[in-house]
Amino acid sequence: MPYTDSEASFRVHMAVDALGGLLPHRRERFEMLLRIVLEPSGEGGYTVFVPALPGCISEGETLDEARRNIREAISLYLESAGETNPPEGGVVEDIVV
Repeated sequence: MPYTDSEASFRVHMAVDALGGLLPHRRERFEMLLRIVLEPSGEGGYTVFVPALPGCISEGETLDEARRNIREAISLYLESAGETNPPEGGVVEDIVV
């Protein structure tokens, strides 16, 4: 699928354990292809977000800087994804679909 000038895809490397939990300190890695959207910002520069990762957003003065910044944001987002703390009385479970 071709990408427009305001879209790009990135491969993100993260380590996983046998159950799929994220382990950023391990050497085993997998690649994840994610689409990002880069939009010109009203104040100059670019805002960039990942539609598949709600709330994962960054910015940069140039397209290259925005791409570097969103890579870091994606890594931080995925590292914290395994740290879900449910509200009192809630439960966190992993399911296979």
